[in-house]
Amino acid sequence: GNEGGYQQRISTMEDHGERVVPLAKRVAVVGVGSVGLTALKWCRERGLEVVGYEKEHACGGVWHQGTQHSPAYDSLFTNSSRTLMELSDFPFPFETSQVFPKHAEILRYYQAYQDHFDLGKYIKWNTAVRCVEK
Repeated sequence: GNEGGYQQRISTMEDHGERVVPLAKRVAVVGVGSVGLTALKWCRERGLEVVGYEKEHACGGVWHQGTQHSPAYDSLFTNSSRTLMELSDFPFPFETSQVFPKHAEILRYYQAYQDHFDLGKYIKWNTAVRCVEK
């Protein structure tokens, strides 16, 4: 009994078996780069109460050159192909002739993903997470 909560089946190292573990109904996602955005979407699709916390003013993580902590620079291209960078549930909504897109194209892609799935309203911008407690 999880009283209507979510559950996840996991394998444990101790017994090499499976056990059911209840998932939290409230979730905090720290950082809204590619992984944070997809985590927000996954949680929303499952009806979880989720809030994303982003220390910068925009999504995109390392691809956002205009943020204080970004390692991106003007001539930066990805070292993975566009095919590998594309998320399975969201094709690139624009054409690029580059097999290895520029950082600005990847950033635009993640911003389009955020907009398409209406994730911005679940994000607290300019909010650095220093400590998490239950």
